[in-house]
Amino acid sequence: MPCAPRLSAASVSRLLDDPYGGIRSDAAADLRLPVRVLIALLHDPGTATDAARNPAIPEAVLC
Repeated sequence: MPCAPRLSAASVSRLLDDPYGGIRSDAAADLRLPVRVLIALLHDPGTATDAARNPAIPEAVLC
C-alpha cells in the first residue's frame, strides 16, 4: 500500500529509514520513489520484495 498521497517523494524516501518494517515496506511500494532508489532497495532483504512489486520499477531491471 502506498504512503499517504500528500507526501512528497522526498518524504517517502525518508520513511525508508523508519524503524518499523511495515512503514519501510509501504514506502518501498510507493510509486513516487525514484527508480535509482527502487534499484537500491532491491539489494536490501527488508525491502527487496516490495521494491520488486512496485509498478514504477522498469521491467528490464527485474530480468
